[in-house]
Amino acid sequence: MPSPTPTEAENGSLLEALIQKELNPKELKVYYRYVPDPDKLTEPGTLLAILYVQEEYVSELALSTIKLLEATDAESDDWKSFKWKLAALVNLADVFDSVLFDDTEPKDIFHLWYFYFEGRHSLAESILCGLNGYYSASRALLRVFLEFNLKQLYYYNVTKEQQAHRPLREYFERRASPGWSKILNKAVPKDPFCRPVRSRLQLHLKGLSQSDAHAYHPDASPRQYGGLSLEPSLEGTFFWIETGLVLQAVLWAFYVNFPTLFHPRDILKKFGFASPVGLFVDQSCAAFVKKSLTPAEYQDFHEYASQSQDAKNLLEWYESRPDLSEAEIRGSWDSETSGELGDVIAGYCLQMARKRVTAEMLALKTRRDLDDVEIPEQGFAWFDYDNWKNVYKSVK
Repeated sequence: MPSPTPTEAENGSLLEALIQKELNPKELKVYYRYVPDPDKLTEPGTLLAILYVQEEYVSELALSTIKLLEATDAESDDWKSFKWKLAALVNLADVFDSVLFDDTEPKDIFHLWYFYFEGRHSLAESILCGLNGYYSASRALLRVFLEFNLKQLYYYNVTKEQQAHRPLREYFERRASPGWSKILNKAVPKDPFCRPVRSRLQLHLKGLSQSDAHAYHPDASPRQYGGLSLEPSLEGTFFWIETGLVLQAVLWAFYVNFPTLFHPRDILKKFGFASPVGLFVDQSCAAFVKKSLTPAEYQDFHEYASQSQDAKNLLEWYESRPDLSEAEIRGSWDSETSGELGDVIAGYCLQMARKRVTAEMLALKTRRDLDDVEIPEQGFAWFDYDNWKNVYKSVK
């Protein structure tokens, strides 16, 4: 019997790996970066580390593009600024709180943040498409990223306004949501400071809709500045500039909704390892937020955040709590589930990473069991014309 060719061997190895992956418990990797001195934070990290993407799953072409961009990192303030914004987006999850109301069910607590995590994955896919030269797909996913985050802020504000999770539950059950005009009105506050933010969001929605949400005009085609086949182009390698502009507007929208991002606090000192979910962020998260803005922008958003009554109330509650001693901080560690505590800061980093993992896994948890999905006996043949013509009228 002839020995398998390299291709056959590789296919068999991949198939075995995929089958084993399905059999094993699901895994999720996150990246938490502790910043002891924000003033010394000078590098946002590599693109793949920020996106939680493992290099082994990235094509050689995409890696070559990344190396090209990373090699010019020291000379390109725009590229570094783009990565700072990506890092800020990842760190936003630390401020997401657990909103509880009379109608709250356990799953509601985490499902509220579904849109953010789904949008973040769409952004990662958008960037990977761009790195591979798939510019149309990259921009189409960029619109998806924008829409997910607008829905995130809409449902967050609506649940708080109605003091109920019912609107969110109805969305998951009926798969229907309001028009974008209504979503935008709820996604950001209605005050003079936020009008430019809303304008930017509207601008990007309109622009991406005209070029990528449907069959587009040739002026919007990536083929006009690239080859006629699917391949990267010199101009196309700067796809991330538009991505950065959309990302910037999304960050602005989160910043005006979560003012405590601009007022970091020492969480260990007041709560130990029994801190509330969200509400406050530490100096590590706040450092990435600050780096995502120019000094003038940061000053503007910081002043806006300082005027928030909700933020003032939270900060007053924080200050009213007594400082914990190191013994009390250590005493709040759950050794039964986390093992013995060594260094306090190492334990804190582990706790923060676990919070991110828990929030994302529960937010993206499948809501429909595969056992509920009916698969026709004919398989894909069910859609062949001879079968389809007899059943299409009854399919809805």
